[in-house]
This record gives sequence, structure tokens and C-alpha cells, in this order.
Amino acid sequence: MKRNGFLFLESAARPVLAGCLMVGLSSPVWADSDAGAASIDSVGAEPMTLNAMRININTYSPDDSDNWDDDTGFQLQGLFDTTFLPADYTLGLSIGMTTWDTNNDSITLTGSNALSSRLMGDVRITQIGASVLRNHALPNNLNGELEMGLTYQSVSSDADLVYTYTGGGTETVSVDVDNTVALTLGGNIQHAINENVDFLFGAAYQFDIVSGDAEAGGVDVDSELGAFSIKVGLHINF
Repeated sequence: MKRNGFLFLESAARPVLAGCLMVGLSSPVWADSDAGAASIDSVGAEPMTLNAMRININTYSPDDSDNWDDDTGFQLQGLFDTTFLPADYTLGLSIGMTTWDTNNDSITLTGSNALSSRLMGDVRITQIGASVLRNHALPNNLNGELEMGLTYQSVSSDADLVYTYTGGGTETVSVDVDNTVALTLGGNIQHAINENVDFLFGAAYQFDIVSGDAEAGGVDVDSELGAFSIKVGLHINF
């Protein structure tokens, strides 16, 4: 009897268990789990997501004011959310262009047949950079950032060194400037204009960590591209 009773209970329990499994698998809990797994997979498939674009005008004040004037440049910067940086950090990738003009000051030479030399012309600089920005919420609907990055500077020189000799003769020698890599440290402040656009103001200092050589006819020329800069621009959210 006990054996028959057990068989009876077993046969009766089978359809009940099958029904519970069917209901359980079709429940919202399982559906949410599947959605979560899909979400995790999608994050893993996209380690970088573009969230904003910046259009900046930069004004540079070079360290070497003996050779270079203050000048301006243009920069486009994309900001990316990433899976490999903390939530309050953003990756920035940028490209920009600027032209540094010489100040045309005359330098008196001693111990030389030339009375003086004058650096003339300009250099055009294409900048390709990557930076990490840390976001900080500020009062009065402002947002602040600290920024650190590296910039590769490709230099195209149209500068000349002009020597003036005793008797009034002159000699013009082209100045060749190598490419450089600069480290930039700075900060930015944003203020919302509307839901999608912010006004941006920033300040930074850049200095060469890989300096390029510059020479004119075998004579070394100071070519440091260190500078203090101020930027204004628009931050466009996506």
C-alpha cells in the first residue's frame, strides 16, 4: 500500500511541477534577468560612447615671448563615456590648428660678423590630443572639470632667420622646426545655455615633454612651444 500510495503521489505531482516551471520561466523576473544580461552584453560591446562635442577657440601666450607673439587657434573635441574609466571621468579626443607668428624683434649679436638677427614668419601647428577629464558639480548650475592630456604637435615652419651684416648686407636662412609632444594641465567651467548646449570657459598650461629641435643653417634656434592658454567655446550634448 505504501508503495502504491507513493506512486500515486508521484504521478499527481508531475503535472503540478511542470506547470510551476512553465509559469516561472514566463514570469517578469526571468524577463528582467534576460534584459539585464543583454544590457551587460551591450556595454561590453561598446567600450566608448560619444556623449558630447566641443568647439573651442584657444588663445595662446607663449613662454618664449622673445620669439613668438600671442596667437589663437581652433579645436574640435569629442567627449566619450567609457567602460574603463570611473563614472565621473570622461575621455577627450581632439584635433586643432593654430599659427604662431614670430614677433620680428631684432637681437644684437656679439662675436660675429653679423650685427643682428631677426626671426620672421610663422609656424603652423596641427594638434592631435587625448585627455582625461574629471567632472565636479558646482553651485549655481555650473559644472567644473580638471583636465590632463597629451598633445602631438605637427609643426610646419614658414619662419626665417634674417642676419644683418656690417655694411648693410643681409642673409635669410630658413628655420626648420621638429614636431613635439606636449603635456597639458588645466581646468574648465561650463554653464548651461539650454538643455543641449553649454557655454565653456577654460584655462590651461602646456609644456613640451618631447622637444623638437629647430635650426637655421646649422645654428640652433630656441623652439620651445610651451604656453599658457585660455579657451572659450560651446559644449554640445548628445
